[in-house]
Amino acid sequence: MRIELSVLLFSALVGPLAALHAPDARSEGPWIVIVPPWRDPGTVISRAGAREIGPSSAPWGHLVAAPSPAAREALIETGGWLVMNADFALGLCGSDDGG
Repeated sequence: MRIELSVLLFSALVGPLAALHAPDARSEGPWIVIVPPWRDPGTVISRAGAREIGPSSAPWGHLVAAPSPAAREALIETGGWLVMNADFALGLCGSDDGG
């Protein structure tokens, strides 16, 4: 029970902070889209006209490619919480060169 509460509190604190400090996903991608656990990520991504790329995904974060920068707003409108440049996410994970 404690670990679930810790994860919930961490997510509640880090999510908004990351959203405030993340650069907007204005490029053509790839992007990371954060989807809440009660939404189906495949549905959110496909309704926005994007497609999931990569061999795997995290529980909430999904690497996506989209046909245009306008898909960013569509990802938010269809249920995504946050859309950020994948390069920014790599920086958060400690990688500065993408490799």
